[in-house]
Amino acid sequence: MEILTPILVLLVVVLPAFFDGADKEKAASQPEPTAQVEVITEAEVKKAAEVKKAAEAKKAAEAKKAAEAKKAAEAKKAAEAKKPAEATETVVLQADLDGTVGQAEVITAGGSQLLTEAGQMTTVTTASEAPSVPTTAGQELIDEKFSGALAAETQAAESQAAEKFNLYFKTDSFELLPESQALLSEIIAAIKARGSSEISVNGHSDSTGSEIYNLKLSLDRAKGVRNLLVEKGVAEDHISTTSLGEGDPLVPTADGVAEPRNRRVEVIVR
Repeated sequence: MEILTPILVLLVVVLPAFFDGADKEKAASQPEPTAQVEVITEAEVKKAAEVKKAAEAKKAAEAKKAAEAKKAAEAKKAAEAKKPAEATETVVLQADLDGTVGQAEVITAGGSQLLTEAGQMTTVTTASEAPSVPTTAGQELIDEKFSGALAAETQAAESQAAEKFNLYFKTDSFELLPESQALLSEIIAAIKARGSSEISVNGHSDSTGSEIYNLKLSLDRAKGVRNLLVEKGVAEDHISTTSLGEGDPLVPTADGVAEPRNRRVEVIVR
């Protein structure tokens, strides 16, 4: 056993060295990997050139469009600068709310023009010059220059076309307050004076109580007023009743506020 020990040690040392050398020779004998070269076909080159050309054409077209827009804006600005000063007065003949059309004569030191048709327009630049020959005003011009005046005229006409009365009630009740009871005679007088056949009776409430309860209470109030008017000779089919509950207060309040001016019935006589 003692003689074999040196031999075993020799084998252990020699064998790893042998295999290590064999691996190195094997690795040296294998060829190194070659680098891959990307091949671009002629068709791909052509396609890339076409894409580039299209992009350049698009860019040139956009630049041309921008230049044309700038040129047009400058031309518009120059044209506006050459415009004469806007007329100081413009007169347009409009039809009345009932559709009738009157006449309007515009007179200056330099002359006059008579407007006889709805939509006819004349302008006055200075007091010494005659008004321009009448033309037809477009709706856009009328809206731009006269919308405020027309709205005020319409509002005034509507206020004249109807009379409104507010009748007030006791809390949680459809019993009229004494001063409102006395107002009934004025309502009857307005109905007779106008010969009205269109009378609206709209019930309201304050914001105490539930929404459903207030709608019912408002309706009871409106029906009560309607019945009083009928008793005084107003035709029932001339009266319409509506319940708005707490939804349209005369005096806006937070929920749950017992505002007496909201416990009302509004009577509109047209």
